[in-house]
Amino acid sequence: ASLRLTAGRGFFGPTPFTEETEEVGLSRVLPPQGLEAEVADLVSGDLSWTVSGVETNVSVFSSRIAHALRVVERPGALELVNLPSHTRTSGVDALARYRREPFGITASYTFIDASQPTVDGNGTEDVPLVPRHAASLVAVYEQHGEGRVGLEIYHTGRQVLEDVSYSTTSRPYTLFGLLVERRIGKVRAFLNMENLTNVRQTKYQPLLRRAATDYGRWTTDVWAPVDGRTFNGGVRITLN
Repeated sequence: ASLRLTAGRGFFGPTPFTEETEEVGLSRVLPPQGLEAEVADLVSGDLSWTVSGVETNVSVFSSRIAHALRVVERPGALELVNLPSHTRTSGVDALARYRREPFGITASYTFIDASQPTVDGNGTEDVPLVPRHAASLVAVYEQHGEGRVGLEIYHTGRQVLEDVSYSTTSRPYTLFGLLVERRIGKVRAFLNMENLTNVRQTKYQPLLRRAATDYGRWTTDVWAPVDGRTFNGGVRITLN
């Protein structure tokens, strides 16, 4: 087993180039005034061990950001402000990997608790678009020199939405993917299938608002896939 402890501090200068301002352009942003650099402190601990062929890693982390920058809606414009107190994030990330020919399995789970102060400083709220729970499972069957089959499952839990045009929270969703690869002589063919359950945000709510905001935004936040089921394949030929 091994244990690693990490601590650090970082700084990030204020910038008007954010996701919100990229959608509507800088002409809608009020001139920045008196902004301070963000200061981030991070501590984490990582524990790894192997038992009966199962490799396991568990990470515990916590961070806080002082003067976090936030984009606030004003009549007909956007304003960049520093939040009045710390934004805090803590959580656990667990990973387990098992490999025994011809099978390989990797599973992960992440828990995140992220909160930030309200703009007026009178309370706290969950950070938008951060799922509290997320998990994945990847299983592979592989015969060297012949081919492989892989299955992927990804689950994303509920997220608090900053844009409440249709809902205050997102829906949890699960994605499935499948990879099939076959080698015959010098020819290798593969087919990759993603999002087999055809999860799309438009199944739950529209991407367009009923009306534009005062500062000209027409789209809602993106919190789930928007392109649906995807297939791609190919053939690779080895010449030597």
